Amino acid sequence: MTKILLIGTLFILISCRNVIDSDIDKTAKYVRTDSTQFVVLFGYKKLMSHDLKSLFLNEYYLDSIQLLLNSTNKSVSGKDIFLEKRGYPIVGHVVIKKNKVVVNVFQKNTDLNKFEDIGWNGTYLFR
Repeated sequence: MTKILLIGTLFILISCRNVIDSDIDKTAKYVRTDSTQFVVLFGYKKLMSHDLKSLFLNEYYLDSIQLLLNSTNKSVSGKDIFLEKRGYPIVGHVVIKKNKVVVNVFQKNTDLNKFEDIGWNGTYLFR
């Protein structure tokens, strides 16, 4: 019985990950206007497994998120970063370089008093 519980718990922990795979290509699209900048991040995420078939197929899907940068600077701090979905305040920074963007952004969960990764941190090459 203990083995079954251990295997079941391990299956749940492994299969319910939905993070960007760092080994797979991550790209970004950059748009600049007079007063703002947009960065759209693209990355492949692993499908969450809810059965044995999807666990062993190891399939991915392309996902994206849009960051509105309310500044024309090449380094934008959290207070000037807005996500598509409104939520907790943003902390961290986005740095735009010649051919890439570096994202290090967290949401400040004021209810639990902790920082939560938005799931999109890393370095992305411009398309």
